[in-house]
Amino acid sequence: AALYVCMSRAARRAESLIRSVRALEHIIERKRGLEDALPRASAGLEARAGGVIHDTVAGTLRHLHQYERRLDAAAAAAAGDRAWRAVEDMPLRL
Repeated sequence: AALYVCMSRAARRAESLIRSVRALEHIIERKRGLEDALPRASAGLEARAGGVIHDTVAGTLRHLHQYERRLDAAAAAAAGDRAWRAVEDMPLRL
């Protein structure tokens, strides 16, 4: 925790986002629960940084199905499919 406090604001933010990505990987790829990944990701951080990780991970998981649909449609469009129009019509709620 002491090392984290000595970091610049930008470095702390970057560290929180890196830990968020690792937590998401832990949940999605390894099929682990949110309650398992968040404490590990927040270990040694200030409460505020832990909150950033929680909000980032929970928000990403909440909208993951929408992101996946958009990525699939974009990949199809890049391959020459007409699916790109479907992407433009999809609502994205943040």
